[in-house]
Amino acid sequence: YPANWDYIKKTLREEIGNFLYDKTQRRPMVIPVIIEM
Repeated sequence: YPANWDYIKKTLREEIGNFLYDKTQRRPMVIPVIIEM
């Protein structure tokens, strides 16, 4: 079944960004790299 990679990457980037911002008070650039197996 085809995964919606754009949605997954966008969501991951937002979630990880928010998590890191909470920890560091900085806004990092998060680049999700997902390799399809």
